Amino acid sequence: FAIGPVIYDVIGSPPDLSSFEPLIGNLGGLLGIIVFGWAMGGFAEEILFRGYLMRNLADLFGGKDAAWWGAALLSSLLFSLPHLYQGVGGAIQTGLLALVSAAFFIKGGRSLVPLILAHGILNTVSFTSIYMGWGWG
Repeated sequence: FAIGPVIYDVIGSPPDLSSFEPLIGNLGGLLGIIVFGWAMGGFAEEILFRGYLMRNLADLFGGKDAAWWGAALLSSLLFSLPHLYQGVGGAIQTGLLALVSAAFFIKGGRSLVPLILAHGILNTVSFTSIYMGWGWG
């Protein structure tokens, strides 16, 4: 919520969330996407990008501290690419959030549990905001 306005000011392009517009006032859609958001976003994406990709990239880069930070940067960039459907602003915002998650992963003992919870909660709050119509009209 803090990063979005800064990105908009810098690049002049807010995230394009129009694909989520059918969620506005749609309780069934909201409940379905929350379940999907926890399963895919909270669980699968964290396991894939932080748990698997970051670990393997860090090993590939030598396993030292610098290797972990390089893996954080590269995995965050790769994480942003599937979010290009949200426009450049959405991809940048997602990439920066991924980098913050990667930093917490590195500094937090490389535990995925807090990241899975944070990702799931962020998705839930974001989708609920869309459901409520906040930011539209």
